[in-house]
Amino acid sequence: MHQFLTYCNFKITAMNTYSIPPLLSSIILFILFLMGIFKAKNAHVNLLFSLICLIACLLNIDKTLLTIIHDETLAIRISRIDHAFLVFIIPLYLHFTILATGHKGWMPLVKIFYIIAFLLVPLTQHPLYLTAVIPYYFGYFAASGPLFYIFGTFCTLSIVLSLYLLFKNLKAEKVSIKKTRIKYIILSFGLAAFVNHFDVAIMGGYEAYPIGNFIFVPMCLLGYAIYRHDVMEWKIFLNKGIVFITLLLISTGFFIGLQVLLKTFFRNSLNADLISLTAMLFTFLLIYISKERVQNFLIQFLQQEFIKNRKAIKDLSFEILTLYSIGKIKKTIIERLSKTFILEKCNMKMVSRIEEGELFRFIRENDESWKQGYRLSLPVPSKSHPAYLLLGEKGDTSLYTTEETEILSILANHKAACDNYSIKNAITDFLIMLDHVNLHLIIPLAYSS
Repeated sequence: MHQFLTYCNFKITAMNTYSIPPLLSSIILFILFLMGIFKAKNAHVNLLFSLICLIACLLNIDKTLLTIIHDETLAIRISRIDHAFLVFIIPLYLHFTILATGHKGWMPLVKIFYIIAFLLVPLTQHPLYLTAVIPYYFGYFAASGPLFYIFGTFCTLSIVLSLYLLFKNLKAEKVSIKKTRIKYIILSFGLAAFVNHFDVAIMGGYEAYPIGNFIFVPMCLLGYAIYRHDVMEWKIFLNKGIVFITLLLISTGFFIGLQVLLKTFFRNSLNADLISLTAMLFTFLLIYISKERVQNFLIQFLQQEFIKNRKAIKDLSFEILTLYSIGKIKKTIIERLSKTFILEKCNMKMVSRIEEGELFRFIRENDESWKQGYRLSLPVPSKSHPAYLLLGEKGDTSLYTTEETEILSILANHKAACDNYSIKNAITDFLIMLDHVNLHLIIPLAYSS
């Protein structure tokens, strides 16, 4: 046992600053992988997204290990195992893009790419694919052989075709929300593929820290898009991930900083293991004390737009209280909602009746209201003046969140109460319910604890 531990200590050293970027990228990619897996049953595009994130995660784990390993045989073995999975990025990129854009006519090419990937798997273990590992100042890095450029050529081709389809779809798309989704997919995946291509120079012997290690930057951009625009339609998982990542960054920075500080002042009186243990204990203590504060800060920061819109709708309810004309109430609601959400279109469509228990709905593309520019329909179940409150796309091209639809639905119901001439009581009830629902809507973000 002692000999085994001695062997491991000889082969692997402690993590250093060069290990942090690829490690951080690995963690973020793994979280995105899990988020996609949870939603994979609802759409194949989520499964493909998850697999891409998993392969990228394995690549960055490889890079992290190579910064702390001091054995060439072990290092090249790890890299070859990683590249056996990496070749599948060729079909996955294009397959994901086709499902995201709807260009199903390209599927035969995807099948060819899957065959090519399977044929490349045994080649990745050949010495002419990865010849050796090169020692750099930041650790080892795999050296490319002539067979590697077969993978490189097909990988580049897949990325170029994917970007072509995305830009083509972006140009043809008329709906601003969908255009925004495509833009963020291009920025995140396109930028990630772009920076990773620079690693080829490192594999060829050019000594520089790989900028591909910073892939967490475009992945954070994708995370922002998921939160802001719900690009992959699983925003609820991201709320938990944001809290986790923030706490992770705080704890990592504090641990490294305290460890350096203790080594500086107590190098002679404390050994390395005791210093690391002390830094770890203080880090746990910090996270335990600050966890709730960090979480509450993030709730306020991430929900600031919702809080602003909530206040605007609350003010609208007070303004309605001063109006006794149905026409003025209708006009005021349309004007204020248009201003609050910077709506392209907003209207109230009068109808003969509203079905009991009818809820809000997102308007589909084949609906006539969609062609007129409306995206959300909320029933106003008034006995005397039933109507639908129709809202168009928001000025910032973001989607309507669950919180917004809940508050707007309450407003629509109380507008109906106002139409039935119970204005004062309706508004009073509305304000009470609004304060109650605010707490209810913000709570889900706190589940991350």
